[in-house]
Amino acid sequence: MSQWGYRVCCGCGNNLCRGDFSRNQWMKGVGVSRCTECVRECIVSDSDGFQSVRRNNATRIEVDLDNICGEGTFRYCALGTYTGGQRTGQQCVVKYFKDSSNSFETDLDAVEQATRIITQWNQSGFTSITIRINFPEVWTVSGKQCFVEPYIDNFFKINSNSGWCTSRDDDMVDILQALSHYSYHISSGMFLLCDLQGGLYRDFVVLTDPVILSRRNRFGPTDLGPKGMSTFFYHHQCNQYCQSRWTAPRDQHNYFRATHRTTMNFRHDDDDDDDDDDDDDD
Repeated sequence: MSQWGYRVCCGCGNNLCRGDFSRNQWMKGVGVSRCTECVRECIVSDSDGFQSVRRNNATRIEVDLDNICGEGTFRYCALGTYTGGQRTGQQCVVKYFKDSSNSFETDLDAVEQATRIITQWNQSGFTSITIRINFPEVWTVSGKQCFVEPYIDNFFKINSNSGWCTSRDDDMVDILQALSHYSYHISSGMFLLCDLQGGLYRDFVVLTDPVILSRRNRFGPTDLGPKGMSTFFYHHQCNQYCQSRWTAPRDQHNYFRATHRTTMNFRHDDDDDDDDDDDDDD
């Protein structure tokens, strides 16, 4: 039951105060009204043309790059705020390399491939939950090349690129594990989408920073190649969302230590296979 002056948004499910709703949405009543941020999110989604992608749809941001909220092996992460465009007032995430000689090109290639796979999944109608992905843009911020993308609420991680999967027991885990399996099948064994992490909303999930495993190690040090694919299926247990006709590799051995962190492999499978050099990244 909603408290006086508070109401649960039917979009995000959060219990919010009257000021978080427009007058029009508040007048719609309990169980129907959506908060201002969810209304904006819907407008942005519609303007994208298809619901698999979540874009900045912004022209300016305000951020202090020294106010770091997280970091991995290669990049720092800072929180900012959109100050121009459709997302004005909403939070954004700004990511930049510790070593300025690194390039975002491989990361963008992985996001593009992930988008193609996710779009095919959504179009197939396997579930009523829509899967979306943040599509970052390269902006110049305070003289640095940065990735900018919308902030994600309710952040959690489902699986990694080394076969690890969360022990959390719910439908969303099964759906995203099935998405990883599906990505291998739909690409005829050329790719596997994994390292799935993001935020769960009422009727959709938003992913960010995906990893693509590929037959030819095309996507940088997080692409563990055919051995990474084999390791995923070594740990994977098909669930209600997987289909029996979906293919899997014959080789399903364990080549990497399963960890929730993102495993880095700085050697390709065609190099000396003795003692792979792998590190972890948040």
